[in-house]
Amino acid sequence: HHLIYTIAPKALIPLTQTTGEKPDRLRWVMKRDQISGPYLRHALKISEFFTALTAALRPQKAWRLVHWKQGREIHQRFKQGANGTIRPDALIVLMSPAQEPKGFLLEMDNATIREAKMLERYKRYWQFWKAKGHSRFKLEGFRVLTVCPHPTRAQNLRALAHQADDEQRGSGMFLFTHQQWSATDPTPILHPIWHSPKHNSPSSLIEL
Repeated sequence: HHLIYTIAPKALIPLTQTTGEKPDRLRWVMKRDQISGPYLRHALKISEFFTALTAALRPQKAWRLVHWKQGREIHQRFKQGANGTIRPDALIVLMSPAQEPKGFLLEMDNATIREAKMLERYKRYWQFWKAKGHSRFKLEGFRVLTVCPHPTRAQNLRALAHQADDEQRGSGMFLFTHQQWSATDPTPILHPIWHSPKHNSPSSLIEL
């Protein structure tokens, strides 16, 4: 699984001894890989989502997490040419013996991207669905999960997503919530807390 790490100064001596790399080269790598605050928080939120989802699914007899992919593992497969590129934070597949696999694309939102840009992103997801790009992952379909830092942001993006589909009526493909789970209480992630622009009733990830 993915870890968040960087090279600390104390690692220079053992790394030069074991790898044969020159110290100047390693110093360059250290400088390049420094993670600034917003990026680190974003990466940690993705890891928190994975941890909560894994823990919440453990008591579930029917559902299990069969795929979690992120980063370079999936970004190459989301290139769309003229329609632009989408870069989801993770590809998630849940499976139950009695149902078709459920595919999700995760958008971990820190409220740092302007709403107009988020709308463009959702439109690209819609075009990706229309082009049946999800067939590359052997999925019948997918939903886009957006996790926001607070309820107001989730409500604003949900309202904005009404404009993402061709008819601008709001699609059930898009689901929004704010973080309501934690490492000590992961179960809310599976509760009916996910709202779509299509209807007002909240949904659960495993009861869609």
